[in-house]
Amino acid sequence: MGKTIDTVDHLKNRVLLATYIFRSLPTEYLQKTRKEAKERQKIRNTIVYLKRDKFLAQKKALHGADFLHLTRKGYIYVIKTLLKGQDEQTLYAYKAAPSLRKSISEHNFMNFMFVWQYIVTHPEYITKAIKIYDDSNINDCKIRTFWSGKDVVVSPDLLIYTPAESSVFQKALCIENDTGRETYRMIYQKLIEYAVLIETGMSSNKISDFTIYFIIPTKKRIQQLFYNTTGILQLFSSFNNTKQIKDVRARTIMQAFASPKVHIYISAFDQQNLSNPYTFEKYNLIELLLIEKPTWNIYL
Repeated sequence: MGKTIDTVDHLKNRVLLATYIFRSLPTEYLQKTRKEAKERQKIRNTIVYLKRDKFLAQKKALHGADFLHLTRKGYIYVIKTLLKGQDEQTLYAYKAAPSLRKSISEHNFMNFMFVWQYIVTHPEYITKAIKIYDDSNINDCKIRTFWSGKDVVVSPDLLIYTPAESSVFQKALCIENDTGRETYRMIYQKLIEYAVLIETGMSSNKISDFTIYFIIPTKKRIQQLFYNTTGILQLFSSFNNTKQIKDVRARTIMQAFASPKVHIYISAFDQQNLSNPYTFEKYNLIELLLIEKPTWNIYL
């Protein structure tokens, strides 16, 4: 990822943007991003400043955790100053009752950590036409396409759009966070549906480049899921099915993931180093499939 900028002013913007994206943000998530006492204090001071100046307010959930949310002043600052008016929809909607009942989960924390790291390492996007949706935003954290006479909806854990240079098209990043509960078949079916989306939906959704990030708890699990012949590779066949779609042919899969505009990256999630928890490596699905099924080279 890109160069890190960690000034107080930038930290303020990161906190506000993260709160905007998640609507209500547990304060403990922000504290977990740093191990050093000095850095944790900087975050606490920033939160105090933002509450004092009426950018943020704080509520306590029924289970006792503190949650931050934007005030009207904070919302207007994010929309007009950070997003430069690019967000024409009112996506941020704070309601006290859902926040009071909101729980803290490993999955939600992993979503937060990717967004936090992305903002930290790509500060150039903060004031550009970036759009970030997490899976609690069921209306926007999805991409639609059309396949064999029916609608297909792909819903990642996080969906990020960044602007493509000199184009009305945009780059799409889909993030899939696995807390250890994903089965081989679930990940395989996600890849099948991504292949269909890539082949049929990039133009209609104005997507120029498509990147999928898989974040897995451990390196051992990455090996088991993605590289071992007993993992997802054994499930690909000439005709592939998911709960949404049937008979997706090998040709569709090979052509989708062989595109130079499509990328897959994998990383373990290092909970012992939350200041930099990812070490992404490119995953070459086509190369691995050809080892298992060499005759499929006819589809390239």
